[in-house]
Amino acid sequence: DATGYSGVLELSALSVAISAAGILDTDPPDVDGWSLLLALFLRLPSIQLGFGFTLNGVGGLVGINRTVDSKALADLVRAGQSEELLFPKNLIQNAPTIIRDLGTVFPARQGHYVFGPLAKLGWGTPTLITGELGVILEIPGPVVVLLGEVKCLLPKPEAALVKMNLSIGGTLDFPNKKFSLDAMLHDSIIEGYPISGQMAFRLSWGEQPNFALSIGGFHPAYQPPKDFPKLQPMALDLGQHGAATITVSGFFAVTSNTVQVGGDARLHAGGSGISLDASVGVKALFVFSPFHFTANIDASVKISFHGHGPSVHLSGTLEGPSPWHIKGEVCVSILFWDACLGFDETFGGGDAQPSVPELDPWFGVLAAGDAPAIIGLKTALEDAGNWSGVLPGGTANVISRAQGTEALVDPLGGLSVHQKAVPVETDQPISRFGVAKVTNPISYTLPVNGASFGNGVTLRTLSANKDFFAPAQYFQMDDGKKLSSSGFEQKQSGYVFGENDNNVRAGTNAPKTLTYDTFLIAGDGTISPEPVSSYEATNDHVTGVSKRSAVVLGGATQSGTRRFIDRLATQAFQVSQPTFVLSSTSALTALAAVDGGITATTRSAALLALDALRTANPAQRLQVQVSASHELA
Repeated sequence: DATGYSGVLELSALSVAISAAGILDTDPPDVDGWSLLLALFLRLPSIQLGFGFTLNGVGGLVGINRTVDSKALADLVRAGQSEELLFPKNLIQNAPTIIRDLGTVFPARQGHYVFGPLAKLGWGTPTLITGELGVILEIPGPVVVLLGEVKCLLPKPEAALVKMNLSIGGTLDFPNKKFSLDAMLHDSIIEGYPISGQMAFRLSWGEQPNFALSIGGFHPAYQPPKDFPKLQPMALDLGQHGAATITVSGFFAVTSNTVQVGGDARLHAGGSGISLDASVGVKALFVFSPFHFTANIDASVKISFHGHGPSVHLSGTLEGPSPWHIKGEVCVSILFWDACLGFDETFGGGDAQPSVPELDPWFGVLAAGDAPAIIGLKTALEDAGNWSGVLPGGTANVISRAQGTEALVDPLGGLSVHQKAVPVETDQPISRFGVAKVTNPISYTLPVNGASFGNGVTLRTLSANKDFFAPAQYFQMDDGKKLSSSGFEQKQSGYVFGENDNNVRAGTNAPKTLTYDTFLIAGDGTISPEPVSSYEATNDHVTGVSKRSAVVLGGATQSGTRRFIDRLATQAFQVSQPTFVLSSTSALTALAAVDGGITATTRSAALLALDALRTANPAQRLQVQVSASHELA
């Protein structure tokens, strides 16, 4: 039912890989039923570009009825095989693999097109660092794909002590509002010792915003985003030359709530029936203002003769500095005898304790010199860009106004404010403001009778606007809550105000003169500061233009797939965010308000409410828990 072809053509320095498939056998022929993917690689003599850079190869990729598979791209990068999509070696011998990988990363999809350049650059004489880079664009979308392979040979290629090979792949997906970046060290050595590891970065700014950056993994108690890959830790194997083997591994991660660092070192040596095993591991969470960390430490040493011998194990927690606090236990095992000794000590620091800076979330901080401003709630509410009009029910807006202009409010509609500086109407007082603490913990709420706008105008609240906030930036949370809470949670960011007896009402029509200004743009891109001429449109002119406008002739947003959207239709369903309450551990039922229960809220707010309840009623400590609303009995 379908025919296709694929192949490789190599003529001297010119290499072309072609993969085409899905040519439908229809009558009459279906011109939309075929796809083509063509990659071209041209290896060049070194061409000097200046500043030590050379151009060693160029190429390009073109795909018709092809798309980008982000997951397949990430898998290829984590396997250290991105070079096969850039400037592959042994093109003829590896043709099946190359064409398979091209078809996997760029599968067939009707109505989509991919294209972009490839380049091979070098730096140094002789070349010490080589970079192979490809930037691929998919339309419609757009989706931008970055492919890269970086190689480093130091101090010189013929006698390199450091050989680093890094595969890079990234996707900037505008329709889905996501960015992903993956990288992997492969076939790399430092003075003969292998080094390896993986890195990943995920950012989303749509309905579920989140971000996470990791080199080598996360703290074991942290639950990464669902689309985050499992990473190999950064590892250096020092045991290639001798009876003893030593491996060192570690990770570094940044999320909206935490900074995570960890590492392990392991030693094994043996011979003639005697073996020595030792390990030390550290996993830490950091706060940088003021500097403070909490580290979990685990270390052990075991000496054995034919499988039997003593061992020592240390586990504990170290916090510091100013003061230092260490807590844990040491256990010794000899044959069938075990003994453990606990310890809990605080030392150092003296009277000089680091202090956390204090800020007022209402005022924030004004810009000073090179230091940027920190926007407070007052400044956010005074920003006209955060205010907008709400259309009356059953209507749609067909006009887009330039940013920075005043908001127009329909008297029959409403008024909306939406800001991202500080959440309002919070269940718990705001005790943090970014890296600073709040001078006096506070919650921001509107009066019951509504919002006053001066001149005797008071508007009642119709509904709440919500946005995503990072909970650890506004509430005091211990390390456990930072690790278990979502990176971003929906909290109230503003209000929608509606009509009451004091509202401004529609009056008589007022004429408006439309003035068109003409500015000159010079060849160097500069624009004349003042208009060179102005023209006031007459009523007849406005009426004539309106009769020939795109909206009148074709309707609002009538191009592409948007012509199938009914903007006035009621949404058939909506996706709700999960909510959490305090519940009984025995019956799994929600706690009543008289017993300290709360209304359904976010996970972080429920955890903070649980802490407050346990502090006020220690006897209920084991009787109350946080449960998802949909899991209640």
